[in-house]
Amino acid sequence: AKALAERMARSEMMCKQMTKAGAFNLREERKKLDRKILKEAKAKEMREVELDRRKREMTQMKKKNIMETNKKMTEEKKRREREEEEAEAKEFASQCRREKEALLAEEEAQRLKKAETQKECSNVLKKQIEELKRQQAMYDMTSVERSINKDLMSKLESDVSLQKQIVDKLFSSGQSEPTLVEQEV
Repeated sequence: AKALAERMARSEMMCKQMTKAGAFNLREERKKLDRKILKEAKAKEMREVELDRRKREMTQMKKKNIMETNKKMTEEKKRREREEEEAEAKEFASQCRREKEALLAEEEAQRLKKAETQKECSNVLKKQIEELKRQQAMYDMTSVERSINKDLMSKLESDVSLQKQIVDKLFSSGQSEPTLVEQEV
């Protein structure tokens, strides 16, 4: 019986050890499972953190790209507006220059026309003056002629019928109508 008691004690001890070992193994399994769950949770959390970081980076990159695109578009719009303003200013300056040149050309043409007209008028007046001088010279008597013809001129002035005969003779010869000039005494 002592041997049985020893065997039983050994059996109980082995059972206890086995129970302890099983419980230990169970605890170990539980700890391993907990560690695995924690590890997976941590890995999942890290993936989520990394995903959030990437999303923020992508959002920031998109914002930066949008801002750069907007800036480029704004600069391009300003450049086009400047070019349009410069083109309008050049066109306006060109139009003003053309109008000025046309106005100056017109004024020059008017000045030349006026000068030509004045020259023509001057020539006509000179011819008229020359013709008047020639006609006057034809009808006027010099002081010598007057002294010679003094008696005849006084008779002519007093005799209207003689004046008429002279005028008729002049008309029949084809000369223009004479004007009677009073004799200066």
